[in-house]
Amino acid sequence: MAKVKNREELERRLARRIGKAHGEALKQLLDFLGDPPTWDDVPQDFWETSGKALRGAIGPIMEEIYLLQAETLLEEFGGIGVDWDLVNQAAADWAREHARDLVNELQTNSYEQARLAVADFYEQGLTMEDLEAKLGRIYGPTRAETIAVTEVTRAATEGERGVVDDLAQLGIKMIEFWATENDDLVCVICGPRNEKREGDGWTKSDGPPAHPKCRCWVNHEMEAT
Repeated sequence: MAKVKNREELERRLARRIGKAHGEALKQLLDFLGDPPTWDDVPQDFWETSGKALRGAIGPIMEEIYLLQAETLLEEFGGIGVDWDLVNQAAADWAREHARDLVNELQTNSYEQARLAVADFYEQGLTMEDLEAKLGRIYGPTRAETIAVTEVTRAATEGERGVVDDLAQLGIKMIEFWATENDDLVCVICGPRNEKREGDGWTKSDGPPAHPKCRCWVNHEMEAT
């Protein structure tokens, strides 16, 4: 399997959507906190509504990437027939569940980091400008980019694996291989896995992605009969 199609564009689109949701959340959070900031003035439903907005930003693109990579895999093997309705349903189900779990994790981290930032305002004598800078990093473009790169990798991998599971039901078995750029930028985690088949030093639970901003992918070959 080739690398993820249009990866850079998909990453940019996802990062923009995350950035927009984060930007709106940051503005609301600052409004709730006030000046000087009062953590107890941030209502619980802020985290629920901002989480819902973030799920809406992430989920559709995750589903799209899953389907794109599933389609690419099938085309590479000559258009092997699968029930495309089932593939579409699997993509929707996976994207919905993963977006929920991912956003829950992200929101938990955002909550804790924001709470500590407000505590630092008083404990370290920060200014409101300092606090806004801290909160801006929590909701800023660097974090959005990291999430986008990582999750494009994850959705593409899951799209291929979903189709491979469907093909297994038809008696067509595939062998999965890890793939990297195999250049000087490959990290010490992924480098040793390059071109290694599943089970040879790694398992599906290891990724891809193996770490934040991992851009590895998986290749599949038909198992010899």
